Amino acid sequence: MTATNAHARAPWRVEAPLAPIEGESLDGLIARVAAANWIENALTITSLAGVVYGHKPTLSTSGWDGLPILADCLQVDLDELQHRSYPTDAEGRRTFYGAPIERNDLDLSVRRFAPAALSTSPHHRALWQLRAFPFCADTWQYLVERCPRCGAIQRWHHTNGVARCDRCVEDLSAAQADEVPFALRSTLTKALGLVHYDPSRKQQSVAALPPELQHLRAADVYELLVRVALVVEPRLTPARFGTSARWNQPGPVVADAIASAWHVLLGWPSSLENLMADRLRAAPKRHGDGNNGSTMRFLRLAANDGMSGEVRETIEKFRRAVDLDGPNSALLHERTFSSAEAAARLSRSTRGVGYLRRLGALNTIFVVHAHRAAPRYDAAEINTLANVIAARVPPEHVAWRLGVSYHGVEQLFAMQLLETTGDRFCLHRYGSVQTTRQKFDEFLSRFHQASRSALASDPVTLRVAVSSIGGRLKPWGPIFESLLQGSLPFILNASRPALTEQILVDHSSYRFLRSLRFNHSDYPHARFSSTMSRKDAGEVLNLTPRVYTEVLQAIAPADCEDKSVSVSEVERISRVHISTREMALRLGTTSKAAIAIAQEEDVPLLGPAGWCRATCETRLGLT
Repeated sequence: MTATNAHARAPWRVEAPLAPIEGESLDGLIARVAAANWIENALTITSLAGVVYGHKPTLSTSGWDGLPILADCLQVDLDELQHRSYPTDAEGRRTFYGAPIERNDLDLSVRRFAPAALSTSPHHRALWQLRAFPFCADTWQYLVERCPRCGAIQRWHHTNGVARCDRCVEDLSAAQADEVPFALRSTLTKALGLVHYDPSRKQQSVAALPPELQHLRAADVYELLVRVALVVEPRLTPARFGTSARWNQPGPVVADAIASAWHVLLGWPSSLENLMADRLRAAPKRHGDGNNGSTMRFLRLAANDGMSGEVRETIEKFRRAVDLDGPNSALLHERTFSSAEAAARLSRSTRGVGYLRRLGALNTIFVVHAHRAAPRYDAAEINTLANVIAARVPPEHVAWRLGVSYHGVEQLFAMQLLETTGDRFCLHRYGSVQTTRQKFDEFLSRFHQASRSALASDPVTLRVAVSSIGGRLKPWGPIFESLLQGSLPFILNASRPALTEQILVDHSSYRFLRSLRFNHSDYPHARFSSTMSRKDAGEVLNLTPRVYTEVLQAIAPADCEDKSVSVSEVERISRVHISTREMALRLGTTSKAAIAIAQEEDVPLLGPAGWCRATCETRLGLT
């Protein structure tokens, strides 16, 4: 340690000088030296550099003229103090280890700390003074500012050392602190590198960016990062006008915003367009940006906002690319539709199109028009959806043509035996996924290719054969899959209207049909209705319309406005009851004979829904 300026002599020198630690803040160094030399107040030292007020004894605020005297007092190199004092540049910003940043981005009055880091090395890291990074990159703890014992906010008034409370002298390493989620750490490491005291870290962070941002310096990227973070998290913006952050949100909110902003920079510029479009998608008002004004504040560049020229040009270039009235106008008009144009193609009103956009059924393209955020629509997507609307076949029609339940069609969609199209749009527009005439015709044609010329014995229609399945929903998906794969032989009788009436299977197929299962848990991303029609309930219960109407009266009265019934309730009934029809098919006899056998074996008749399933299967040996 050497005094750096022979002409700047301090009136006194500390008796126990300490060497600055790499990355240590100036205020932390002074507090550590003062504590080691039993100096009660930091002002005793900082007053040598020109500090006057005892309630604000910090030096990390400007380039003080008295730093040479202070360096002589502390017996350290002047350079060690100068780059830690965050001097002011010509634009009024602070220079943090070579990176000019906004004054408000530094927290110099509060002594934030990471308890685990203090227990490792009791010194104050300069990076802890950056409000954009409210965590310790060594321990990944969120920074805290209060004493765990007395609750006092830690400042720089007293000199008990940075590892102890400046009021009650409690050990600050005992404080509790939450940790940054592991998923954010690699991202935040790259972001923090932009302002790191190690120049190689700055280079690594800039090198990770796309070519569109490679021309920027690390300090410029940091400035852009903060401005993008305000778009990501509008709560960081202080007022209706202005682009400086106020950083008054909890640490996890700030860290999430910075991490998300870094991902936006990695995907620049398309990722920023997507972010703005996603916020605009849900905008409730016509001329709002859907982001509390933060999106348009980012794009409106004031002449005197202190922004660096490189960052200004980068944002200007982005704005020109999305400006409907700018040089990209012809291309944007070619590739996108206005609300009126999209409504015309989809045969909807503009209000209806806006409603679908807010639901997420339509992709939103962000543009600026007349200095306002304006939603546009992907022309290719709208044209595709227009074709889908013209050719769509709803699942209700598929169920009718196949002669199966609505749930059976849902199984076909889930197993991708029958392809769907435009799912995101159709779910919001029609309440269910849809298929097209072409895809449905292709599905039907596969049965003509898979059919046999003859069967071994007298055939029965598939519709009758599935009545041997009870106690659960019919596994239509696995049944059709077995038909197409050849494991369930069949022939076709094209004279019948519904496919399940056209398909003829062997009598011996009953046991095979009952072995087939459809497990909803195997298709976690598929959608299944929780209600069904009365007709579909009759299919599950193997009952005729007259009988199932009486049975369902108990759970859904006939005069009820909602004619649907609960799927789970129908399944419950089917597990308790077995119909005469199912019992006869499984016994291989007539209904009349099945009734006689059940009565002879004292199987309880529970009501119009049928007999006691458990007793019937046990006493009659049904398998």
